[in-house]
Amino acid sequence: MDTVFLVWRRNDGYKALVRAFQLHFRQKNYDGIMDAETAAILYALLEKYFPGK
Repeated sequence: MDTVFLVWRRNDGYKALVRAFQLHFRQKNYDGIMDAETAAILYALLEKYFPGK
């Protein structure tokens, strides 16, 4: 497979993952971009369910 295609597929999958997370936890903006608010929600959830890790 072409390297460019593999990178595109990886980025496309990552964006879909972030978008699904945003749809569930932050419905006001679900563009699939990992911004500061999305990261803060993710870290808060990690701290809540996996404290000290």
